[in-house]
Amino acid sequence: MVMLAAIVVGVASTIWFFILFKNERLFSRCLCALAFGVAGAAFGMLWAEALPRFTAGRTETLTYTYERTLPWKFCNSNGARIREVITQRHIALCGATWDIPAFFQRGQIQVTERVGPFGVRIVRVGLPPP
Repeated sequence: MVMLAAIVVGVASTIWFFILFKNERLFSRCLCALAFGVAGAAFGMLWAEALPRFTAGRTETLTYTYERTLPWKFCNSNGARIREVITQRHIALCGATWDIPAFFQRGQIQVTERVGPFGVRIVRVGLPPP
């Protein structure tokens, strides 16, 4: 969803630039359009990331069952996968980032998240109280 928003804003800013500067030389138009496209995509990505953060108003603390996963590109340690109740999607968490124990294949974790109309933002992940 975030990448789609970034692509849409980047393409729109590039088209706007080509219409605005149609009398310039082709090379300078292409170079500047590329710069506008990258800047538009970066703005779109920041906007799409910030929207759930600023509109989330309700805080919920839920207990989830997690299962360990294999490491992936940005997580070299153990990973954990949970099924998020609000969005009904799987969320992959990096075990080292969120202090999820590596010695259990499955377990319970407590997730505090802020919920809004445009998404869910995870605030804290930890072990539930005994």
